[in-house]
Amino acid sequence: MSALEAVLIALSHFPYPKVPRRYEGNEKKYFTYNYASDHGADFGDDEPGCNEVTIQVHFFLPLKENFQKEKNRIRYQLFLAGFTWPEVVVLEENDTLTRHIVFECGYVETVYKEEE
Repeated sequence: MSALEAVLIALSHFPYPKVPRRYEGNEKKYFTYNYASDHGADFGDDEPGCNEVTIQVHFFLPLKENFQKEKNRIRYQLFLAGFTWPEVVVLEENDTLTRHIVFECGYVETVYKEEE
């Protein structure tokens, strides 16, 4: 399973829009997600045994809302979906009155190989 598929499984517990990179809708709460890094690891015979990726999940919500419980639920659901325990950064966007919470975590994907 890819990390992006695992993100959607983790976020399926939340009723908000979930889109890669950029959300252009009108909902007040939504998720975006992206790869932050992507590289081979566990090399043997000059080939990677796995692909280690870092994913960023961004949760946006109104600045005035209490976010602590939801932040903890999101982190835990990412962990249950197979990610490392997420590092979290909470940002405030005063121009849009939006809170932007960034979850960054690792995931191990299988290496894609062409069928011979």
